[in-house]
Amino acid sequence: MASGLGENTPIVLKFTRDNFNAMIGRHGQFVRWLSSNKCPCVGKNKRADENCEFCKGKGISYSDMYSSEDIKEYVLKIDGVVELNSPAEIIWVRDLYGNDLDYISGECSTILYVLGIVKGKSVYVKYRTDSRLTGENTPIYISPGVYEVGLPVKMEFGTTQGTLYSAVAYNVTQDIPLTTESVFRNRFTVSPIPEETDEITVTYKYINPLVFGILNQNLTDTDRKWLTDLSGDAIMIFPQKYLINEEDIIIALNSTIFKNHVFSSTGENEDSLPSFYIDNCFSTYSIRDGVKVNYEYGTDYVLSGGNKIKWITLNKPLSGETVSINYVYNLTYKVLKDSPNPRTSENNRFPRKVMLKLYTDYNPREDF
Repeated sequence: MASGLGENTPIVLKFTRDNFNAMIGRHGQFVRWLSSNKCPCVGKNKRADENCEFCKGKGISYSDMYSSEDIKEYVLKIDGVVELNSPAEIIWVRDLYGNDLDYISGECSTILYVLGIVKGKSVYVKYRTDSRLTGENTPIYISPGVYEVGLPVKMEFGTTQGTLYSAVAYNVTQDIPLTTESVFRNRFTVSPIPEETDEITVTYKYINPLVFGILNQNLTDTDRKWLTDLSGDAIMIFPQKYLINEEDIIIALNSTIFKNHVFSSTGENEDSLPSFYIDNCFSTYSIRDGVKVNYEYGTDYVLSGGNKIKWITLNKPLSGETVSINYVYNLTYKVLKDSPNPRTSENNRFPRKVMLKLYTDYNPREDF
């Protein structure tokens, strides 16, 4: 039996299933996972087209991952009936000898009908789950064209919210559909811009954060050497069912970095910052004719995108005016290397392990 595996006791990081569960309880944190895809614009010379509208010349595009695949053994309680834990897309059903079985599955149903299998017998089911959740309500007005959806807060491993995946809004007052221009965290922007008093409804999908273990201390000698040799910054442990690969992006939603920054304002309604996935802004001001002009976050400006400041009052910088701002942003990692782990534990696949590198120049698509 494993010992010393409680959440408040020391852990020897040998990656058995029990130790993995204990490590999640001790070191796990909420993350957002963006899967990377090579853009078709990358030619035989392995260079991206600088004019590509899709990847913006980077050769890689990113998308939220909201599905996972897994295999589970089910024991039938009724002849021919498999009771799933939750609705899922069935990929295949097989008996204990690996033979494919005929089945009937209703859409979004938790009941699976398998021909020829009686009560007490077992079958294996491979399935794909969709983690996107749906909602419909009246969004919160933030500024002209900018609205916010109240998403549930996750608190088990520290407080954080889910991420808005899509939003379809309708202007009830003017009886017209709205076009969603951008989505970020739990906020979205629309056009044409409604009046502040217009009644708006929104149907949306969102993704709750995942919980993975991100470690850079108390590592085994082997993992410490692996990290040092490849100049990595952390090791991430996660279940096998998540197909995380090199170049993927991991955003640590409970970890932030403080940054002081000075920029020259465009004088328009929007300015950009060099960091992405900004968590909060404060201490923002400029000097005009020898006088300090303060700008309040939430009053004079809001975040409308990963690195966009949207000025919402007339109290904003002039064109070319130098602005000083302090902000915090979430740590963003790139998956640097996958670690093959062919062993199994107690007839279960081991959790996977990848190396992470802090990604200081993470630049998603502009509409992210």
